[in-house]
Amino acid sequence: MEEWDIQDFEMNKSKQYIQGLRAFSKWQLSFVLAMLVLGIVICYVHTPLAVTILQKCVTLHKNNQVIKHADDFDGQIQTLNNENRVLDSLLIEYRKRCEREKTSIVEALYTCADSAGIKASKVEIGEPKQVDNHNEVAIAVHGTGAYDAIGKFVAMLENARQPVRISSMVIDSENERLVNMSIDFVIVE
Repeated sequence: MEEWDIQDFEMNKSKQYIQGLRAFSKWQLSFVLAMLVLGIVICYVHTPLAVTILQKCVTLHKNNQVIKHADDFDGQIQTLNNENRVLDSLLIEYRKRCEREKTSIVEALYTCADSAGIKASKVEIGEPKQVDNHNEVAIAVHGTGAYDAIGKFVAMLENARQPVRISSMVIDSENERLVNMSIDFVIVE
C-alpha cells in the first residue's frame, strides 16, 4: 500500500503542479493581455494626444517670442526713423555741396574767360560720371572773342589744378576780330 500511497502522493503532487501551472499561466496570460491593451491605448490614444499638445506648446512658444519682439518694434522703428533723418540731412548737405561746387566751377570759368578776353555766353555742367576709378564732369563753354583770347583760355584750362581733357572745340568766325567758340571738355576728379 505504501507503494500506492507514494504513487498517489506523487500523482497528487503532479496534479497540484499542473493546476498551479495552469493558474500561473492564466495569470501570466492576463498580465500580457493587459500590457498589450495598455500599449495599444498608449500608442493610439495618448501618443497622438501628447504630440498634439507638444505641437500646441511649440506654437504658443513661437507666438510668445513674436509678441516679445513686437514689443520692441516701436523702439526699432524709432531708431530707423532717426537714422533715416540723419541720412536725409547728409544727403541734403551733399547736394548743397555739389551745387556749390558747380556754382564755383561756373564762376571760375566765367572769371577765367573774362581774364582771357572772352565774353562767355553760356556754361553748361553735366552730372559727374564714374569712369574706371575716377569721376568725370563734362563741361561746355560757349562765347565770343579773338583768336588769341581763345588760345589764352585754352591754356588756362590746360594749366588748371585739376586734370582737364578737351574733347572738342568749334570756332566759327563772324568777322576777323571776333569769333564764336564752343569748347567741350572734361574735368577729371
